[in-house]
Amino acid sequence: METTDNTFDINMVLMMVFTSLEELRVKKNIELIYEIDSTIPRKLRGDAEALTTLLVGILIFASENTLKKEIVLSLSAPQEFLYEESICFEFKDTGIEHSKISEYIEEKLYRSAITLDAKIVDKSPTSFQIYISFKLNELGERRHYRLANKDMLHKKVLLVCDSEKESQSIKKMFKYFNYDVVVGFQEHTRIGNHLKEYDILLMEKEHANRNFEKMILEIQKEKPLKYVLLHNSHVIDDMHKHIECTYLVKPIIQESIYELITSLFTETVKDANYIFGETSTIVNMNKYID
Repeated sequence: METTDNTFDINMVLMMVFTSLEELRVKKNIELIYEIDSTIPRKLRGDAEALTTLLVGILIFASENTLKKEIVLSLSAPQEFLYEESICFEFKDTGIEHSKISEYIEEKLYRSAITLDAKIVDKSPTSFQIYISFKLNELGERRHYRLANKDMLHKKVLLVCDSEKESQSIKKMFKYFNYDVVVGFQEHTRIGNHLKEYDILLMEKEHANRNFEKMILEIQKEKPLKYVLLHNSHVIDDMHKHIECTYLVKPIIQESIYELITSLFTETVKDANYIFGETSTIVNMNKYID
């Protein structure tokens, strides 16, 4: 009988990959963006070490040879992940010929590819896919991220982010929780009182300034608008002590969005439940999202 020793959390693998590449990404000024479909299970059974080695190796090669400033690693799976299915790891628009990456895998990453029984598919001259089969940790598992209360669902988000690719990635992960996400600087430039339409304002910290935050403070007097700053590093500055804000630290993965929502709305839900004579066992989260 197969043991559970080979169970792993896909989020932890993606975090490990991101951390392993940090020095090289900073040197090359390259952003690694994860695009994760809602079909990807949280916990899987398979060889996490071989998967990490394979992904890190490919991304090192891509980072060292591309002229692009963004590399997108997309994860997708069949809509019905019943027991054992192939997950597609797609490296989008790398700017590197597919044949060169295939040669590198055969020369340097052959052992990991064989261990995982990875199938490489040439999608376009500079994009390619790797299909790897994994099993579900728990048979019949359907919802991989469950919020503690339905009142945490169906919120509206204004997202202000320079990168269109990163914006779309974050939007997709919020969509898992039925969130309506509006993206773009056009919204940012006209918001004013329109900001009252939103439950969350998520923006890159580089765009935050005192005048803008004064406006947020005024709106927060009328509505509990959640203010979230997208941050590149775990080293958090103290420039925003005058306003209540939460930091969402890269890399952005599905787990990050789940923890962010839990952090933002746990107290709100607890207060609402108290009013109606209910109780909640949700643990209060730290304001910083790792």
